[in-house]
Amino acid sequence: EDEIVFSDVKSQFESPIVISALKKEGLDSLLDRLIKELSGLMTDIKITLPHADMKKYNIIHEYGEVLKKEYREDSIYIEARIPIKVKEMLL
Repeated sequence: EDEIVFSDVKSQFESPIVISALKKEGLDSLLDRLIKELSGLMTDIKITLPHADMKKYNIIHEYGEVLKKEYREDSIYIEARIPIKVKEMLL
């Protein structure tokens, strides 16, 4: 019975992922697809910000994943993965 439903769903959508939370099936495939799809919306940056520019620093922390940061005498060096739209806001 499940296979009939799955076949029907697969025929109605382009590249579907069939999951069952109850049976814990397909969840790894769903996670892999989400990562793949969302990674196209992200970009890596390397930026040095003066200490006075904490607004940009906070935006990076709020919307991105900071991979590396170095506090320097007059600035902060950051390597991060952020949404492309956020990068456009920073420039």
